[in-house]
Formats: sequence, C-alpha cells, structure tokens
Amino acid sequence: MTDRLTPNPHSPYADADPNHRHVISGTSFLGNPTPGGLIPTACERLAVVPEEPLRDAYQDATLPAGLCPDCVTVMQGGDVPARPVTNCRECESLTAHDGLCALCRQEKHDAWWPTRGEQPAAEGAQR
Repeated sequence: MTDRLTPNPHSPYADADPNHRHVISGTSFLGNPTPGGLIPTACERLAVVPEEPLRDAYQDATLPAGLCPDCVTVMQGGDVPARPVTNCRECESLTAHDGLCALCRQEKHDAWWPTRGEQPAAEGAQR
C-alpha cells in the first residue's frame, strides 16, 4: 500500500498548492510548528501546518507520494520556481505571494483560523 500524504489543511490565506502536502522548511529555526499555523514551505509558499505529527522528510530513504513537486525539487538541491513580484494590496511591500505579502497573509490567517467553521472564506483572499 502506498503511503500517500493528504494535502495541507485549507486556509484562504495559504498560497501553497492545495493539491499537495508541503515540506515545512527551517523547522529548527522556527521551532515546533503549531498545528493550524501558517508557515513557510520549501517551495517558498505558505501552508497550514497539519494536525498529525510531522516527520523528518530528510531522514526518509524514500519520500511519500503526495508531496509538492516544487518542495521535493528544492529538497534535492534544485531551485525554487521563479514567481512574479508585485506590491501587496494591503501594505504595498514587495511580495511574490500573489498580491498579498506573507506578513499580511499571516495576520489574516490568524484572525480567520479560529472562526473557520463559523463563516465562509473571506472575500478577496487569493492564492
């Protein structure tokens, strides 16, 4: 049986590909990621930390199916895909996160996450 990872949990403020599980990069720098938190990935996007315990993908001999191909490329020494840089529509800082910078995404995610079951996704959230 194939060990296939499910995609990271949904957030309208996560800009990582919602069809894949993403590798959380730099966990030693960031400490233990909090389930439900928005965190940078190896492919330089933002994804929600899943509830189940994380495992060290660098120690696995074979990577499980379902991982983001861009994260895997980066883990194997490749380059992060180039993305267009624009101004954040909230704070106007430069960003490669589809028009909403990482800090503004984090702030909006933190406000939305506790109420995610009570209301639809916020209007204007973009991947």
